[in-house]
Amino acid sequence: MSAAPPTLFDFLGEEVSNAEERAAFHMRLRARGIQDLAVLRTLELVPRALFVPHRYADLAQKDVSLPIGCGQTISEPGLVAQMMEALDLAKHHRVLEVGAGTGYTAAILAQLAGEVISLERFQSLATEARSRLGQMGIDNAGVVWGDGLSIPPEVGAFDRIFVEGRLDAGPEAFIPLLEDGGILVFAQQDPEAPVRQQLVKLMRSGSEAEMTCIAPCRMQAILPGLARAL
Repeated sequence: MSAAPPTLFDFLGEEVSNAEERAAFHMRLRARGIQDLAVLRTLELVPRALFVPHRYADLAQKDVSLPIGCGQTISEPGLVAQMMEALDLAKHHRVLEVGAGTGYTAAILAQLAGEVISLERFQSLATEARSRLGQMGIDNAGVVWGDGLSIPPEVGAFDRIFVEGRLDAGPEAFIPLLEDGGILVFAQQDPEAPVRQQLVKLMRSGSEAEMTCIAPCRMQAILPGLARAL
């Protein structure tokens, strides 16, 4: 009889087994103002080293963004934590992620929400992320090779939408995809200082949308179209 495939919990602790490292990681997130205990615990447990190129594995526990291929980056854990906390996730939520990258945030979202659909415009990244999540036994998050700026309405509505990147054209196209009371988190240029960016939380209430600035950030623009690789 073949062995059962490894699950996420078989990997937990591989890169955070050292108590001092784990405490330091936790304190860095706390220093960012993160208070949501579920978010803190999930970021502690999901091993970021499995989602970065091997040559950067020793930097995985640092609060820095790292290159991942196709000219893309994986965001620093502190920024990911701020985005997850802003989403205010619950186990019954259906979540759309735009910009899967290596699947790191999809793995985190899968622990905090009920269903996750993650879009990635680079086919090579989407294929690798899908395989990685499958190997980890994560079955409530799927990675799709798709254009995150051209989402067909038949995918349905979402409780939460997470755009891991900057929306230069604004968030308007995503609002119809949100359930009433739903939340969209994304980055945009600061209108008062275009050289700066800010993380924004948008909450839909009927036909109205209320936006709140969360924190400064630096993220790549979400681009239209599909690409096999770079």
